[in-house]
Amino acid sequence: MAGPDDLTEKGAYVASQQIKLAAVFATFLVIFLRDPEILILGRFWAEEGVVYFSLVWNEGFWAQALLPFNGYYSLFVWLAVGLATLVPLDYAPLATGYATLLVMMTGPLLILYAPLSFELSSGRRALCAIFLTLPYVNTGVWLNSINAQFFFAMATALLLICDLSSRRFLMIAALLVLLAGLTGPVSVFLTPLFLVRAVISRERNWWFLALLLTLCAALQSWFMVTALLEGLRSTGGVELLGPRLAGFLLKLLLYPFMLDGARHVADAVEQGGLNTIIPHLLAGLALASFLLHLAWHSPRKTGLWLYAALLLGSALSFAGSLQVEAPSLEQIFHHKNGGRYFVMGNLLLAPLLLLPYRGPHTWLAQVRYPLTVLLLATVAYSYQTQKLQGAIWPDEVRQWRENSNYCLQIWPGNPQVGIHSWKMRLLPDQERGVRAVPYMDCMPQLQSN
Repeated sequence: MAGPDDLTEKGAYVASQQIKLAAVFATFLVIFLRDPEILILGRFWAEEGVVYFSLVWNEGFWAQALLPFNGYYSLFVWLAVGLATLVPLDYAPLATGYATLLVMMTGPLLILYAPLSFELSSGRRALCAIFLTLPYVNTGVWLNSINAQFFFAMATALLLICDLSSRRFLMIAALLVLLAGLTGPVSVFLTPLFLVRAVISRERNWWFLALLLTLCAALQSWFMVTALLEGLRSTGGVELLGPRLAGFLLKLLLYPFMLDGARHVADAVEQGGLNTIIPHLLAGLALASFLLHLAWHSPRKTGLWLYAALLLGSALSFAGSLQVEAPSLEQIFHHKNGGRYFVMGNLLLAPLLLLPYRGPHTWLAQVRYPLTVLLLATVAYSYQTQKLQGAIWPDEVRQWRENSNYCLQIWPGNPQVGIHSWKMRLLPDQERGVRAVPYMDCMPQLQSN
């Protein structure tokens, strides 16, 4: 017969599970309501449609699926667009959208259900999970497979604070590391942290994950270095190293710690010059220092792993985004130049703020609660995404069925107001796999550039 203590414990467990389920539903709503049309009508974004989907549709999944694009390999993108070709064409972008939704929810699900290396209450887990989906991000990052790598990287970073003693969870973590590491370079930038984690812990399970990520890093590095050397050789980018490095260091000190405020920094620089950086820089440094203090005084200094992941992932991601033709600081600070490369850093602010505090200054730890509310308020203020008046996919499919030579328009872009629109050509069923169509066939202006 169950005693009072057993009933109390059972009731606490049920309440905990209810809180977690409510948080899962809340994270889904946060993602869905930010731009419902993506998961209702469907939307391909840029290379997701022009390159990946068109190649798989026209030539078959295996024709190009083992080849890199843009200097790295993207396994998840190939899998997502492969899935999209298995459903009716009218619903194809919905397949990639919902697949990416699962990736975006991976981080929150880890916080909610993964065995962490420290105790964290259900309520705090729930708040952290919801916060992981809130920060404003570039419209092009939201719910498309080509930018899922940033959310994969966030989930990979969260593994650094998990307990790997469970064999079942270790297998889940290994699958996540492999999929993340083979989907773009951002996750493999965290390889040094996994190697250090393995050395410090001296546990086989950590060595196992570190080895998997190292193998992925070796593959991605080959593609990235080859593409980088070719790009420098063709553009003479080495000569612009100085101004690019200056902009890189300044932006790194600002953007990971500013959430959507980074966009306002970019606008201020363009309108008022570089002197407008100073107040933002001071605010960014203050927040960075405060988060470092919280990380240092987290249980067993666990937060330092997330803090290092925030800086390392942001630094290397942004370094790869710098363009040779944009060497000046004003151009580097433009909000469209590399803004999405700080998404992982922005997202990791949530667990850093909500980790248990074990330091001597309890009053200082209380500062994080109004700070969390303030950050949430700034995020809520800009929660609504920019609504692009781009092509509606079902309408594009209808016109293509009427004329198979029609170039289907995808996002981003609004030709009616002079904004460039991405386009792709799809072959009718009887010609698929029989003849090839250059994936830039509908976009000669980009091909010539």
